[in-house]
Amino acid sequence: KALGRANQQAGIWNKLSSVYLMDGQNKNAETTALEAMRLAPDQTAYILDYLRVIQNTKQADDFLAELQSAYERFPRSADIALALARGARRTAGRRRPRAEREPRNHR
Repeated sequence: KALGRANQQAGIWNKLSSVYLMDGQNKNAETTALEAMRLAPDQTAYILDYLRVIQNTKQADDFLAELQSAYERFPRSADIALALARGARRTAGRRRPRAEREPRNHR
């Protein structure tokens, strides 16, 4: 009901994402977090919440790419820089070998 009346409010989408995440509905959490970011792309709090969600839904390499992208958009955000450092440390052993990540172009 709340979304029906205020579906353009990023904060509501972000709260819904948190609820989905707590309930274990990771894909719904990701979708609603993306909507919050779409509505308020300059809010680092929503980006950080999205990053928390996707650490459960994305492969390690994809998660790191999202972290890097967030850092590139907000290089002065200490929270995002810290998330990138922690994410790199956490995923170090879970990354796929480069040969599996990037197909080579054979000419």
